[in-house]
Amino acid sequence: MTTKYILLLLSLGLSVAGQTVFGHAHIHIGINYDQTDGTADDNTLFLFGMPPAAQPENYWPNFPLWGNAANPYDMVAEPLKLVYQASGLFAGKYVCQWLECFHSAHPDHGNWQLGGADPQSPPAWSIGIERVSASAGLEFWEEDTFTRILKNDGDSIIIPQLWMNDNYNEDGTLGAWGLHHHVLFIVDGDGVQTGDTFFAALRAVDNGATGFDSSEACTLRFVAVPEPATLLLAAFGAIGLIRRK
Repeated sequence: MTTKYILLLLSLGLSVAGQTVFGHAHIHIGINYDQTDGTADDNTLFLFGMPPAAQPENYWPNFPLWGNAANPYDMVAEPLKLVYQASGLFAGKYVCQWLECFHSAHPDHGNWQLGGADPQSPPAWSIGIERVSASAGLEFWEEDTFTRILKNDGDSIIIPQLWMNDNYNEDGTLGAWGLHHHVLFIVDGDGVQTGDTFFAALRAVDNGATGFDSSEACTLRFVAVPEPATLLLAAFGAIGLIRRK
C-alpha cells in the first residue's frame, strides 16, 4: 500500500470521527399518493423518505422510496445506522444520526400537500404520528424538549402546525402551512451489540376536521454500528498490519 493511499484512509477516518452534527433527513407526510384527483387515495395520508441536503428538482422524482444510492439523490438504504455515542449528551446510547425529522410534503407540483396557502387561516387538519409497533429497546425522543414519546404501541403525538414562507403550497406557489418536528431514534447501549437490528412501524393520523384517512404503517429498520472513532482505530490497526507485511 502506498503512503498516499494510507494518508487517504486516515483522512477519511478523521473526517468521519470528527463529525458531530447529526444529519437531517425527513420522513415526509402527504396525501394523494398517485397525484390523480378523484381516486381513492385523494384524502389518504402516506409517509415517505427524504435525503438530507437535496434540492427539490433533484429529489422529488425519486420519491417516495428510500434506498437509491445513485447521485444526485444521495439516498441511503435501510437499515439506517444507529451510531454508538461514547461521549456527550447521548453517551452510552446508539442514535440514528441521519434521520430525525417529520415534515409535511411540499413538492412544486402541489399534489401531495396537506393544504393551507393562507397565512391568516390555519388549516383544519391536525396531523399526528402513531406508533403501531417497534422493537424492544428502540425509543423515541422529542428533540426540542428531550422527553421520551411513543412509549407503547398505540401511543401518538400531534405535530404543531407551522407557517413556512419557503415551501410550496397546493397551488404550486411559495408559502404553506406544514409540519417540521424533530424526533430522535435511540437505543440504550446496555446489552446491545454491533449488528443488532431494530424496527419501528409508524403511521400518520389526522385528528382534525379534515378527517384524512390514516396512512398505512411505514416500517423503518435500523442497525447498531460502532462509533466512528472505533472505526478509525480499526483502520490504524489494519494499516499497521499492512506495514509489517
